[in-house]
Amino acid sequence: MKSVLVFTGIFFGVSSLLAQDATITNLKTEAGKTISKDPNDTLSKVWKTGGTFSFNLAQG
Repeated sequence: MKSVLVFTGIFFGVSSLLAQDATITNLKTEAGKTISKDPNDTLSKVWKTGGTFSFNLAQG
């Protein structure tokens, strides 16, 4: 019984490790790309700034 549990644990562990390999390699290639300015953009700045602000007040 223990050998069956060990085998299934190892099987699912190895399969999950192999499943992440393509995702990690895709992230590495995407991180190496350069960011270029959009030609349709009318701003002279390369970086755009902005955000959302929220304020909550509760009586407790």
